[in-house]
Amino acid sequence: MKIRTLFALLLACVLMLTGFALADYEFDASVVCVQPDYVTATIGGTVGEVPALAGQLISAGDVLARLNTTKVYASVDGDVTGIFCEPGDSTSAVAERYNALLVIEPDSKYSLTASTDYAYNASANKYIHVGEQVYLLSSDGSSSGAGFVTAVNGTDFTVEATSGSFTIGNTVYVYREAVHTAKSRIGRGEIERAGNVSVTAQGEGGSVAALHVAEGDHVQAGDLLLETLSGEYDASFCTGSDLVSDTDGILAALNVSVGANVNKGDVIATLYDRDKLQLKVEVNEADLSALTEGTPVEIRFNWNEDAEDAASLPGTVRQVLYTAAEAVSSDGMSESGSASDSASYIAYIDFDADEDTRIGMTAVVRPVSAEDAAPDAEEAPDAEVEG
Repeated sequence: MKIRTLFALLLACVLMLTGFALADYEFDASVVCVQPDYVTATIGGTVGEVPALAGQLISAGDVLARLNTTKVYASVDGDVTGIFCEPGDSTSAVAERYNALLVIEPDSKYSLTASTDYAYNASANKYIHVGEQVYLLSSDGSSSGAGFVTAVNGTDFTVEATSGSFTIGNTVYVYREAVHTAKSRIGRGEIERAGNVSVTAQGEGGSVAALHVAEGDHVQAGDLLLETLSGEYDASFCTGSDLVSDTDGILAALNVSVGANVNKGDVIATLYDRDKLQLKVEVNEADLSALTEGTPVEIRFNWNEDAEDAASLPGTVRQVLYTAAEAVSSDGMSESGSASDSASYIAYIDFDADEDTRIGMTAVVRPVSAEDAAPDAEEAPDAEVEG
């Protein structure tokens, strides 16, 4: 080993004496990033959509994945009279304090709890169905209207009036036919004031991800009111159901897929900052003197080497690692079992990446002297000669 080292030193001296230039060295290189950035999930849930693709250029704020939300819909027509939550709030904390996330005052002002005990004596009148249309007539015949069945419990059922003007406490008969025939009577009950509808979240825990109504809005049954997620936001900081990037860069790896479960704090993506891209070079130990730290280099990428307007880029050797790229045993054999005359080392080169630079691109690196790397100084104007 000492003989080889001595020979390399002698060779370097000979080359210097014979005018062998640094520019006669050429090294193969590839674009890498040794300082990746990581994006973590701000909330947990099940991934429903992944609009990003590994390898694409990402800007801060771009959506990497979307989580499935639980959508809450209006059960009645009415006005939103109270909203007690906003995006980012804990659903359980709001419900504990206000017993609802929001409240709807229904258009229907009346309801009644009726019983089939007062139905016409026919077997068909004993079976009431939730959602069926019914017709109402006050016992004195002064008021009539319509409604639909909202609940059934044994012989009792509840009706929400959708039309008609009644007096609270009036006795009302319920019919299946608009003409109020005796044979279509299915029950009787008393008019009550319809209560407000309290809207809550499904399940326990979670956060409000999105709110789709404002106080005073009129909604119809089936309208989307809000969306919730199963996780909890930090300090009510809400990004909705989107998992977004907090930095610019090249999306090197995406660790989520549709249907996968994500926990808050999980690393969902790896990004490469284009300002941190470097060239990686493997240097034989005999050539280490040509790529010392601080050495300026000339870079030419292989992808456009034949272009007429292809220009070389400047770069600087940032560091040369002190451990060999491939371990060599004492008998001169590499770990792969092949003979090895010398070790090789890894060098990293700084350069300014442009929009055409991509991870894995190959290039040829040629070291240059400091004088060649410096821009030519402008010639000073001739001094005027005094007469």
